[in-house]
Amino acid sequence: MEAQGEQLLQNLINREQSLSARVEEARSEAESLTEKARAEADRLLEESRKAADAKAQEIRREAEGQAEAVRSEVIAAAEADAGEIADRADQHRAEALKLVMERILS
Repeated sequence: MEAQGEQLLQNLINREQSLSARVEEARSEAESLTEKARAEADRLLEESRKAADAKAQEIRREAEGQAEAVRSEVIAAAEADAGEIADRADQHRAEALKLVMERILS
């Protein structure tokens, strides 16, 4: 009977050691998976940052191009308006000169 008790005790010890080893193996695997997941998350975060920076740069370039186009349009419109005003001033100057000359000579 004592031999059976020792055998049972030895079986329990062996079973506990086996379970402890499996638990340790599972912990080690969990740590490894966690580290891989962190590394993957860091990589994805870095890729996302780079993609966001590239998109921001692209948007900035587009905005600068659009701003330049608007600026050019505003300048062209202002130059056209200035030309029309100068033409009208020239016309009025000629009329004013004609009136002055008529009054002087009359």
